[in-house]
Amino acid sequence: MKRGNMTPRQELVLAALAAGESNSELSPVQAQKLFFLIDQNVSASIGGQQYNFQAYDYGPFDSAVYSDLDWLALPQEGMIEITRSGRYRTYRLTEQGRQFGVEKLAQIDAGASDYFGRAKDWVKSLSFQGLVKAIYQAYPAMRANSIFRG
Repeated sequence: MKRGNMTPRQELVLAALAAGESNSELSPVQAQKLFFLIDQNVSASIGGQQYNFQAYDYGPFDSAVYSDLDWLALPQEGMIEITRSGRYRTYRLTEQGRQFGVEKLAQIDAGASDYFGRAKDWVKSLSFQGLVKAIYQAYPAMRANSIFRG
């Protein structure tokens, strides 16, 4: 079920979003931290690090995360829907994106697949402040350029 010119990294994005307990929305900070955690903890099982995270205002950040999510939301792809509320965005899989993500999840290493779900559920369980604090505690180097004072 490969579509368009989807990259292997974009396929992994769909797998990560399909993992875990629900197809709930992710905020931008949750998406950034989810893919950072995946890169830090299971990259050896998924073909290496997928992003180039740098310490930024609220911890690890790579604009390519947003580029991938935006591309997957294009009408011709239809894998993700982006909801806007003021200046804030949230990301959710479409039914087609969920189906693709579940298929991809079944094809990757079982340990990585399990980690995707646990990491997604964990980032979803925390408030913005709680998530940023927890990332800084676990990865202090990511605090280097922080504007976060929580």
